[in-house]
Amino acid sequence: MVLSEKGMFRSALGHVMPGIPALAPPQLTSPMALQKALDHLVLAPAPWDANPAAAHAPVGRLLIVQKSPQAQPTDFALAWYFALGHEAGVPLYSAVSVDARSGEILRADKAQIVE
Repeated sequence: MVLSEKGMFRSALGHVMPGIPALAPPQLTSPMALQKALDHLVLAPAPWDANPAAAHAPVGRLLIVQKSPQAQPTDFALAWYFALGHEAGVPLYSAVSVDARSGEILRADKAQIVE
């Protein structure tokens, strides 16, 4: 993940993968990808629509994500990433990633339950 502020590099976190091909621009907007995520998680209506005082819609971030554990340079995709959890009214999932071109759900991470 690369963070910037006002067009200036701030920090980076992750690994370098040489040879990743150029990724095409997204075909889905953030709201379209969020709807794909809601459909996948079978959440209707969205928690922030059902109870706006208790839940807030997550903000989508475009990231390059790894599609398989032993990734090769061609195993990466541009994806919309949504942090979920209690703030979004989705306590069973911590995050979901949606392929920004196809709408495929690349990851749906279940929340860690701490007792």
